[in-house]
Amino acid sequence: MASNNDTSFGYIQATSENGQSYVVGYPTGQIPAAVNEDAVLSAKRAFDANVNWPADGKYHATSDGINMETGITSYQIGKSSSPFYDYFLEIHVRETYNYHFTDQEGDTYNLNTFVTGLHVVRFNSKKPTIVHVKGS
Repeated sequence: MASNNDTSFGYIQATSENGQSYVVGYPTGQIPAAVNEDAVLSAKRAFDANVNWPADGKYHATSDGINMETGITSYQIGKSSSPFYDYFLEIHVRETYNYHFTDQEGDTYNLNTFVTGLHVVRFNSKKPTIVHVKGS
């Protein structure tokens, strides 16, 4: 697995549900230019799952149930090396989805994956534990 210091990502800035700036990392060469999101999303099986992913800086394999439901095989949440964002969330996916991650503060960060593999979200939060994952 890559670390949050990996430079093989290109980043796109976004705004969370609560108006906070965050960035989404895509593997270099995979940053989407323009995508017909309606076509991508219509082919997906939606899910809505409660989780408890602490910001402990360790990689965790997801449970079989979460893996099957979300397509996320592992995750890590920890302190970010970025001077602009306090935390990072790395996920490894075996399926592509438009993910929505909600932290304990109630803020939500969107990550639309277009390829399988490792993806990164860098964000600021007073309560960075991820408690909810929704996808379509």
